[in-house]
Amino acid sequence: MEARHKIALLLTLVVAVFLFSCSKKGPSVDCDINKGACTRAIGNGSISFEITPRPVRTMRRLLFRVRLRDIQYDQDRIKLFLEMPGMEMGENFVNLKRISKGVYEGTGVIVRCPSGKTIWRANVVLDKIGKVSFTFDLGNRG
Repeated sequence: MEARHKIALLLTLVVAVFLFSCSKKGPSVDCDINKGACTRAIGNGSISFEITPRPVRTMRRLLFRVRLRDIQYDQDRIKLFLEMPGMEMGENFVNLKRISKGVYEGTGVIVRCPSGKTIWRANVVLDKIGKVSFTFDLGNRG
């Protein structure tokens, strides 16, 4: 095979790999965080999650709120873990403090990802009960 054909084949393979990797479907977004609270069932109850102020932007102080409905939970705090699906990050969490029965709040920052990715997942973990996840897209609201 001539060198020119080898180069053309190699370039074609590189372009194909690049296009394939860029067209991979990302994680499914199941929460439109900029429209308001999102709710998930857990056991016989539900958990609602919201972030304010809206529109939610990266690199700004945000208020994270979790509401428990029909869930017996007597802890004073909840950990809300933030992650970017498919990205290796250090542990990133917000401590939520109980402000009233079933309502927990805390402040934190969602960092801007240098990769340009905008999809985040918030995992609400309730000791001895379980975990619920909310996947949201901040779009280009950096």
